Amino acid sequence: MFLVPCNFFKGSGLALIHRSIGVTRFSTKSIAFSKNIETKLEKSVKAVGLEDVSIKEEVTFIGNQIKSMIKINGPISVYDFIKLSSTCPRQGYYTQSDIFGSKGDFVTSPEISQVFGELMALWYVSQWHSAGCPEKVRVIELGPGKGTLMSDMLRVWSKFPKLNSAVKQIDFLEASEPLARIQASKLAPDVSLGYLSPLADKSPSSEDCLLIENAAGITSEATGRSFRWYSYPDNLFHRENLVENTWTIIIAHEFFDALPIYKFKKTYQGWHEIMVDLDTSENSPLHFAFYESPVKTRATSLLQPYIDRSSYQQLLELELAPELIRIGNQVGQLLELGGAALIIDYGEDHPEGNTLRGIQKHQFCHPLSMPGRTDLSSNVNFSLIRESLGIPSLATHFTTQADFLLEMGIQERIQMLMKSYVSAHRGDEPKILAFKSVLESMYDRLTNPNQMGKLYKFMALTNGSAPVPGFK
Repeated sequence: MFLVPCNFFKGSGLALIHRSIGVTRFSTKSIAFSKNIETKLEKSVKAVGLEDVSIKEEVTFIGNQIKSMIKINGPISVYDFIKLSSTCPRQGYYTQSDIFGSKGDFVTSPEISQVFGELMALWYVSQWHSAGCPEKVRVIELGPGKGTLMSDMLRVWSKFPKLNSAVKQIDFLEASEPLARIQASKLAPDVSLGYLSPLADKSPSSEDCLLIENAAGITSEATGRSFRWYSYPDNLFHRENLVENTWTIIIAHEFFDALPIYKFKKTYQGWHEIMVDLDTSENSPLHFAFYESPVKTRATSLLQPYIDRSSYQQLLELELAPELIRIGNQVGQLLELGGAALIIDYGEDHPEGNTLRGIQKHQFCHPLSMPGRTDLSSNVNFSLIRESLGIPSLATHFTTQADFLLEMGIQERIQMLMKSYVSAHRGDEPKILAFKSVLESMYDRLTNPNQMGKLYKFMALTNGSAPVPGFK
């Protein structure tokens, strides 16, 4: 276990931030729900006697765009459906700012407790120290959400003056301008983000979904750091943005699960792509339905090298995210120059079948329901990330969230918080009991195998084969 300096948390305040708790993006029920939801919907219709009544749900703005595309060109890929639903500049899911927390659709670990980010920050401290305490550090976060995780980590790093002064550049990969503004207000409140041009980051392959490019960055005089926002990975990882003799920290918390995927199904004729078509049935509230292409599609041909692998042959269905492969390779090339990464998501260290799910207002729903208002995600294939790195010298380490947090000292941190709170509120038993309840709830949520402890996985990417803290 990585040992925390005894004076590390001194002066950091007594109150543990116990953040809003709602549904996480994954539960043991979600996959089964996704598989048989059509049957449940049909039963619901019959139960209320609506077999002959149109019960179609509202058509969203993006739903109308997708319907028009299908009417003109035929069924579209699941990949395009997710891409449009999630990152379309007009009313795409991630272009909104109220998707996190109790008032949004789901809650992430950093929003539950500051302890999560604190322990991650300490892990990076250990790696930076093992690398010889490089004097130049660049931090990259993929999908930074509301900036909560980065804020918690920067607060920890401020306790280590040499590292704190080395971190001068922080870059974000972010598809949402509203979220970028929230991140800027939290991390650099003394400056204005200004106007983010939707044109500067244009790319022929992503012109529909790019919002932000601020390569010049903004500099906070209060922190002395430069913050930059990118909406396209190729720009973020471009060689022009490399700084000589710089050690890189990469953070990807619940990022890869949101990448668009292609879906395939095994048939007697081989793998066929599952696509999205119109659902005109009056017995279904949905406007879209999954459709099995009778012929091989372009996606099937492009991804054939992966589909034909022996590790995939036992599956009847398959999901592949092309950007996972591309970004994984870019991460590997950057870390080869020096650095360390943590990737946190739900998934397994092997391919899975049907895991695509939707969430609306803390409830699981059909993934084709209400495009643009539904959070879409799928399990991450960590073995594919490992393979896509393409750098033999990089070591990968894999464990559950519970094991990582326990190894990094979450129990000791909670005891420290409890002791400090009792000391500050001696004699006020109701407050002490309430705070203890908060700590226990947070700990259970993050580490219980039936909550987030086993479902979420940690993968570390480091240079060399030496053991690293947090991974047995």
